[in-house]
Amino acid sequence: MALNVYWTRSALQDRIKVFEYWNERTQSREYSQQLNTSIEHRVAMIKEYPQAGLATDKPGVRFHIIARHYKLFYKIEKDNAYILRFWDTRQDPEKIKLHQ
Repeated sequence: MALNVYWTRSALQDRIKVFEYWNERTQSREYSQQLNTSIEHRVAMIKEYPQAGLATDKPGVRFHIIARHYKLFYKIEKDNAYILRFWDTRQDPEKIKLHQ
């Protein structure tokens, strides 16, 4: 059975910031669209294979790597997956907060 997937406000804001950055930097939406395709592929994987992501030191939190420099953090609760953050790994890891 496929899980329902919900994006937290933080994860949505992360995603928007990354797309805006790349749209401005490249003067195109092409890279953002490629990232979005990769994200959607991983979300589909989370729906079907929720334990496929790598475990973190936070209980119940897993992640998938997207395009080398991004991690998609998520948590499974019952029949739902919560996307917690879409994190650029080049940032200070102390800044990340993983919560719903």
